[in-house]
Amino acid sequence: MVNMPAAADGLEALGLLLRQASVAGVRRRALLLHAERLPRAVGRQYHLRLARAALTGLAHADRAQLFDLPRGRLAVVWRDRGESLNAGGEMARAMQSLKRLLADMPEGQGPLLGELISIYELPDQSAWLQDLLAESGMETPALAPDPPSPLDTPVLARLELSLAQADLAAFARWRPVYKLAAPGAPPVLAWEERTFAIGDVGASLCPDHALAADVWLNHRLTRTLDRRMLALLTGAGELNGIGGLGLQMNVASLLGAGFLRLDEKIPAGLRGSVVLSVEAADVLSDGAAFAFARNFVRGRGYRLMLAGASAALLEVLDPAAAGFDFVQTSLREAPRRLPKSVQLVIHKIERPGDMEHARLAGAGFVSGPGVPVRHGPAASEPAAVKHAMV
Repeated sequence: MVNMPAAADGLEALGLLLRQASVAGVRRRALLLHAERLPRAVGRQYHLRLARAALTGLAHADRAQLFDLPRGRLAVVWRDRGESLNAGGEMARAMQSLKRLLADMPEGQGPLLGELISIYELPDQSAWLQDLLAESGMETPALAPDPPSPLDTPVLARLELSLAQADLAAFARWRPVYKLAAPGAPPVLAWEERTFAIGDVGASLCPDHALAADVWLNHRLTRTLDRRMLALLTGAGELNGIGGLGLQMNVASLLGAGFLRLDEKIPAGLRGSVVLSVEAADVLSDGAAFAFARNFVRGRGYRLMLAGASAALLEVLDPAAAGFDFVQTSLREAPRRLPKSVQLVIHKIERPGDMEHARLAGAGFVSGPGVPVRHGPAASEPAAVKHAMV
């Protein structure tokens, strides 16, 4: 049995199921309870509860789904096994319960059984049920568009060629990360993450495919984007006057030629203001490669941040021993504790009210559209703050 959604969601889900049934041709049976036909004068809400209770037995039928609909209506859809309304089983018991309910109403005031419920054979009568809902002001939503196709190797090859030729500067984003100040004081800009908006890249260059559907291919794609980001940052004037910088990188990218060229461009005294973020899945997939990259970047003076780690993982993984300076999580995945040498960064702050929750979680840094900041940077702030904060 599937849990019954709220009325608006139930209407949308039922509409989608009806259209899918028409396409797939899988035989189902649907029952619609017309709650509006119960008379108000004889305790409509009371009898409605009894009628709904009578139908809950159908929840045990094969592949049953219950849909709570507007106007108090209830729909039940289940896999058709050719059961007669008069035969044994859940359907027959539900009909008997409804008949007893109607028999208890004052004579002439209750609807007939055929008026209280409608039975539909799907997919043959899907259109009839859709029309009934539409005529009653409950028009079912249109079928959602087909989901994007997974990214496959030939598409990835074409996408990588497009990435090599496209001007990706328009997809580059600066995302500020703020250090929490004393309660009541505004947060202070700590560094800015430079990244590509991969969703915008996909929508522009590969709109019919889901870039993240295949983990391995998506990993290879992000390495391509890493190379383009490193090439962009080593361009003339890109690092002029920059303050703190954050980069999301694959572990393998930290050992590539592109990062070595960037390393040559950054003065030794400024490397400590650069935060390199790697995903937990990337770290765990090749511990030896991560250890080599970690030793290299920390030896050069950079700081490391672990991203995408769940609270459960942080219960068994010591980020300090692994060489991390920061751990980045959402509020939902904030760990109960961290080593003193590791600072917590809460991202995806959506509302100003989340700031207090971040403090209570032990965060020292926050990011997201809900972070309240001053408008108009002061002249003493890093020049990077004047970039668009998206």
